[in-house]
Amino acid sequence: MKNRAFGTNQPIHIPWRLLGISVLAVLFVFLASSSCTQIPATHVGVGENQFTGEYFTLEPGLHVWPLDPRIVPFAVTVTKYDLRRQIIEIGGEPAKQNGVQTDSNSPGRPIVFFFARGWAYPNREAIVELHRKYGKTYLDSWVERVWISSLKAIQGEKGYDYVGNYRVIMENEVEKGLQLQLIGDNEQPLVFVSQLAIVDFDYDDNVSGYLNEVAKKEFERQTAEQQVIINRKLQEAATVKAETDYIMAKRQAEAEAIARQTMADSEAYSTKVKADAEAYSIRVVREELSKAPPEALSYFQIQRWDGKLPMYNLGAATPLLQLPQTTTTTGQ
Repeated sequence: MKNRAFGTNQPIHIPWRLLGISVLAVLFVFLASSSCTQIPATHVGVGENQFTGEYFTLEPGLHVWPLDPRIVPFAVTVTKYDLRRQIIEIGGEPAKQNGVQTDSNSPGRPIVFFFARGWAYPNREAIVELHRKYGKTYLDSWVERVWISSLKAIQGEKGYDYVGNYRVIMENEVEKGLQLQLIGDNEQPLVFVSQLAIVDFDYDDNVSGYLNEVAKKEFERQTAEQQVIINRKLQEAATVKAETDYIMAKRQAEAEAIARQTMADSEAYSTKVKADAEAYSIRVVREELSKAPPEALSYFQIQRWDGKLPMYNLGAATPLLQLPQTTTTTGQ
C-alpha cells in the first residue's frame, strides 16, 4: 500500500492491537445480539436451540445470557408471536374477479365466488407446537389454506344459492369447520378464529343471468299478488262503507220512528188528560146539581135559555115552554 500523506514509497502500518480490538468489538456485538432478546408485552417468544433441538417459551421482557442460561449465544434463535387478534382474509373484492372459487351441489355444479374476512390469534398454551409445525407464517401457510378448504367443503354440499339465502348460517358452519381443523396433538386449538364473515359473493355468468330472470319473475309475481290484495282491500272497504251507510240509515229511521211515536204518545196523553179533566168537571157539576132543589134547577134552566125556540120539531108537535104556574090574589 502507498501512503499518500508521506509519499508514495512508504507502506501503511496498522497496529495489531487496534486490529484485535476491532475483532473483539465485532465478536462482542455478535455475542450481545445472539444472547439478548426483548419480548414485547403483547407477544410471546419461542426459543429454539439449533444444537439440541430444544424449544422453550419466553415471556414478555428482556432476556440476557447468562442471566437466562437458555439464551445460548450463537445457538438459540427466538421467534416472536403477536397474541393480539389479527385480520385474516381469503380472496378479494370484487369476489367475481378476485374471490375464492368453489363449486356447488346444484345441477351442473355452478361456480360461486367468495371474499371473506375474520379474526385469528394464536393459543398461548400451544405456541410451541404451532411454531414447531407451521412457524411464524402460520396464518398464510396454514390457517387461510384450511379456511379455504372448509369453505369449499360446506359450499360443495349445498346449492349455489345457499349463501344467498342462509349467509349467517353458512358463516357459522364454515367457522366451526375451520376451528375443528386447527386442533393440535393435545386436542386443544393451536389458533382461535372468530367472526368469520362472507363480505362478498357472486356467481358465474350463466347463474347470474338465471338469477336475474328469476328475480324478474318473482317481482312480477309479487306485484300481481299485491294488486290482488289491493283489489280485495278495496272491495272490503266498499262493503264496509255500504254496511255502515245501511246501519246509519236504519238507526236514523228508528230514531225518527221513536220520535213520531213519542209525539203521538204525548198527544194521546194530552187528550186523555183533557178528557179526564172534562169528565171530572162534569161529574163534579152533576154531583152539585144532584144536591140542589128542583126549583133551583128550573131557575138555572131559565137563566141558560137564550130566548130562541128550537129550529126543528118532531112531527106536528109545537114546542111549548111551560112556565111554572103562579097564583095571584087580587084584593076585592
